[in-house]
Amino acid sequence: LVNRDNTLPLPAGTKFSAFSQSSVNLIYGGTGSGQVKSDDAVTLQAALNEAFGEDSDSVGYANYAAIKRFTGVDTLDPEKTDWPADYQKVREALGQAPEDLSYYTADTAAAVTAAIEAAEWDLPVSRQADVDAMADAIEKAVAALVLGREPGNVNGDKSVDVTDALAALRAAVGLETLVGDDFLAADMNHSGNVDVTDALEILRIAVGLA
Repeated sequence: LVNRDNTLPLPAGTKFSAFSQSSVNLIYGGTGSGQVKSDDAVTLQAALNEAFGEDSDSVGYANYAAIKRFTGVDTLDPEKTDWPADYQKVREALGQAPEDLSYYTADTAAAVTAAIEAAEWDLPVSRQADVDAMADAIEKAVAALVLGREPGNVNGDKSVDVTDALAALRAAVGLETLVGDDFLAADMNHSGNVDVTDALEILRIAVGLA
């Protein structure tokens, strides 16, 4: 046993991991006569979850192992006594947010931006509830997004009609330049361009086919 940096004996109450990276990134068998089928092999995390429940520190252990494997940072050094929190829900919530918020009203777009910027990315598992609340805040802000103008209402009047489709078509062929809300309303598929397919979709709305 090598007592690096006089780590031992540990102070009373010190938390530590008895597991290493190799306990997550397991090698189940070799090649040739040692080759095995490992599709149904039970991982250590799965065994911990089954024994102690998915809300146990096995989730934090999995985060620890992943961080150490991909960054080389040991988050369970003597100065750190808590597991990193699980940010999966936050990542999933971020995946629901549109990349371009300019199509939505300024206040609802600002609410999404604020919720995203409020996320803290280095909290321990003891504050998992705060991390989950961040995900909930982002999801609620995204769900509350309101489009700035009715899609297809290029001229900004009270309805989508043939004149809107014509304006989009003129823009598509270069006879008219649309800017601001006019452009956003004409870009039906949010491609960043107004083309014939946008004009056709507006026309379908105007004549009641969509």
